[in-house]
Amino acid sequence: MISSYLRIVIVIFVVVVLGGCTTYHQLKPLHPTVSNIKVNTLTPEIRWEPIQEEGITYDVIIYEILKQRRKEVAGETVYYRENISGSSHVVEEPLEWNKTYLWSVRARTGTEVREWSRYDFSAYFVFAYVQVRNKLFKLQPITKEKEEKMRINKLTG
Repeated sequence: MISSYLRIVIVIFVVVVLGGCTTYHQLKPLHPTVSNIKVNTLTPEIRWEPIQEEGITYDVIIYEILKQRRKEVAGETVYYRENISGSSHVVEEPLEWNKTYLWSVRARTGTEVREWSRYDFSAYFVFAYVQVRNKLFKLQPITKEKEEKMRINKLTG
């Protein structure tokens, strides 16, 4: 039987040594997020943390994913809107079911246009260090049936 002290040490080890860190550059996504990319509609609402400045508007862009070697990079632009007044936007042109996209948002003030939002992720594992840098956010319209099928496949291996 494991003592309470040893359990605490194990929990601290897992949190500290196996922990990860996500750093956002520019605007932080609120929906979909880095850890939850699935949406159940072809015209999802994209949300981000607003900037508290006067006269800010936003641009949203969605790309198809282009696979290069083992990397996913931005391919063809499938959707773009600019000068959005709030910190959310409903995609007006339907995306495709069960297809994953990359998206980003940027702020603008008058003639100043800021960089597209991205994120970095790093994680320490017992014998490895993983780092992903300068990534766009993902978005995946997925049907309930496909999501259930994926869940069952994951459980049954």
